Amino acid sequence: IQTVEAGLFTGCSSLQSLTLEEGVSEFSVRAVWGCKNLVSLTIPKSVTKFDTSGAAGPGAEVNLLTGCPNVELSCYEGSEAALYAEEYGIPFHLL
Repeated sequence: IQTVEAGLFTGCSSLQSLTLEEGVSEFSVRAVWGCKNLVSLTIPKSVTKFDTSGAAGPGAEVNLLTGCPNVELSCYEGSEAALYAEEYGIPFHLL
């Protein structure tokens, strides 16, 4: 899988942890929308694009914390994931 698309895990209340494999290049924030119990999301260096487009229409953006309020990212220094977390105020730690 190179792209984790919107809706893949949407609403999965039993999902607590998700680790994306190296090789994934794009991650849609809406892939885990509504996963209220997701507390850990590991993003590899290979992810170079975060799709933040919202369902509200063109130009609307979504923040990972809106759909997963308890999530913490695990990512690499200088990675797109670390930059995304910093920009949107998402808790993260470096691997």
